[in-house]
Amino acid sequence: MEILPCSGDLTAFGPLAMQQHPSYLHTVRRMGHMAQAHMIRTQGQVIGRAQVVYRRFGPISVNWIARGPIWTQDTENAQKSDALAALIRHLPAATFTLATPDRADTLAFGRRQRFHPVMTPQYVAELDLTAPEPSRLAAQHGKWRNRLRHAQGQGTTISDTPFRTDRDSHLLAIEATQRKQRRYHALPLPFVQHWAAANPKGIRIFRALGCDGLHAFMLVLLHHPGATYHIGWSNAAGRTASSHNLLMWHASNWLADRGYTRFDLGVVDTEHSPGLARFKISTGAQIGPLGPTLLRLERPRLTWRKSRVA
Repeated sequence: MEILPCSGDLTAFGPLAMQQHPSYLHTVRRMGHMAQAHMIRTQGQVIGRAQVVYRRFGPISVNWIARGPIWTQDTENAQKSDALAALIRHLPAATFTLATPDRADTLAFGRRQRFHPVMTPQYVAELDLTAPEPSRLAAQHGKWRNRLRHAQGQGTTISDTPFRTDRDSHLLAIEATQRKQRRYHALPLPFVQHWAAANPKGIRIFRALGCDGLHAFMLVLLHHPGATYHIGWSNAAGRTASSHNLLMWHASNWLADRGYTRFDLGVVDTEHSPGLARFKISTGAQIGPLGPTLLRLERPRLTWRKSRVA
């Protein structure tokens, strides 16, 4: 089993989750964190890939593998187990290795490498953008589709532009206020600015405009052939006009027209955010579990094998 610097064609893995895409790697590094990407190969064949972020919290150090590792379709569990063992030996010395796999069927081979579940799986919503527009429209829940039709009759103007820090940072201030009001946490807001700096034209902003100004906006992170819903906001007028339904439909069509195949709408949390969960589910998205959060307590090691990342 070989652990190599990550390079080459990534199409064998299909659309990657944001956290395993090279754009995320570049962004995290711009934020001052250590991050590396690794290709896993056996007998000359690539079978997996893992981006790892190294974090330190006082005396505690963590190797964090978010939404990974990812595997080619025909990789067997025995190979995954061997690959995990090789990857762990290759990583920097740390107190813990934390993994949140992208698939729910990872627990068996994870346990063979002394990973233990510490959190139950989260569920995520994903829109399949390969389906034709009429099929995606028909897949929507009836009430959601009715709100979309209602929004289409409100005279709302939809615009979309790349994110520009000098022009659009006030939208992040709106999001900061919304987080305080609704008491939720997400990726730090500077993440957006670093993503934009590391990935020019890598963020698209969709706005809903009424005659009295901005009613709603949606910020989408682009990591072709996937995309991720990152921030959404609407005011009272936007909620009355169902502007967010219109933005979601417009964004989905914009992505599909440009060859994007998967639109990740994020975690579905029916307990703490039931309204947002219903909104995501009713878009026609497929709801599926990630793997459980897995923790491995590492034995002390004296060396750190640092690999060059393409």
